[in-house]
Amino acid sequence: MKYALIKNGKVVNSIVSGAEFVQSIQSEYDHIEAIDTELEQSLGVGVGWGWDGSFIAPEIEEQPEPAPPKRHITNLAFRQRFTRAEKTALELAALDNPAATTEQRAQSAALRADLKDQEQASYIDLDRADTRAGVMMLEAAGLIASGRALEILDAPVQDVERPR
Repeated sequence: MKYALIKNGKVVNSIVSGAEFVQSIQSEYDHIEAIDTELEQSLGVGVGWGWDGSFIAPEIEEQPEPAPPKRHITNLAFRQRFTRAEKTALELAALDNPAATTEQRAQSAALRADLKDQEQASYIDLDRADTRAGVMMLEAAGLIASGRALEILDAPVQDVERPR
């Protein structure tokens, strides 16, 4: 026979045993109840169930939604999301022109700094705010075509793009 061993209104263990053994351990538990009906057995009455004169199924905790997979890609994969023409435009825009205005030279220096940061990064996080703002800025500056920023940032991450 199968028995539920109960302490403080909860099933703490279940055993298959004879009546003599159950009587020998009776003092260790608040109550020992036979799990003898087909319904109780089919419901899986066991550890974690409650007891108040009858068995009470445990509340099922809702499992949290799994976190979406991280949208991290390698530096090369990020760079390959740009066309050859876009990469050329970025390289030209990053050149320092001593004849340019201070503002234009500062923009070129900022672009060089961003490109260097990308080069030094372990990976590119496509959902990171500064990554998204940087690519959107390239579009706003006309270095990539209208609509390309979101194409680059929101294209599905392929397995081959993921850091290993």
